[in-house]
Amino acid sequence: MTKEEFVKLMEIWVRILNKMNEEECKKRNYGTGDLLSRSEIHLLQAIGRNQGKKITDLANYTGVTKGAVSQMVNKLAARGLVEKYSGAGNEKEVLLKLTAPGEIAQKGHDRHHAMIVEEVEAALGDLTEDQARFLEKFLRVVEKCIDDFNTMADSPPPLVFS
Repeated sequence: MTKEEFVKLMEIWVRILNKMNEEECKKRNYGTGDLLSRSEIHLLQAIGRNQGKKITDLANYTGVTKGAVSQMVNKLAARGLVEKYSGAGNEKEVLLKLTAPGEIAQKGHDRHHAMIVEEVEAALGDLTEDQARFLEKFLRVVEKCIDDFNTMADSPPPLVFS
């Protein structure tokens, strides 16, 4: 690929990110009557797929800070979608699981994802193995670049002496 073709791919990727950021502000009902943001429903989904895990585990799973996960868990628990409970033998250990309404929301979100996957599969189901490997590699490289940039943003710039 030429540099121009890579630049074009990155421009498309940035446009997708912008749309996803805009989508973050929208709240949807996934079957419980609660309006949930994209972050909230994805955390519910993570808890549903990792029942009985700690906040630290969920932070690692989702790629979000422990503080952000903790704040969101508290909000979701206050809304009756998540339950916090103590681990067996360790009362300080806080574990998480979905409540019945949380499970309904997760299932509603799963249906939403299934529709998206179906549409993408219909459009890209004829990808060759090489094309699929390239797409996966591209996405992993972009993710690493974002991780690296976020790590650099958390560090002070190096001192430069002239």
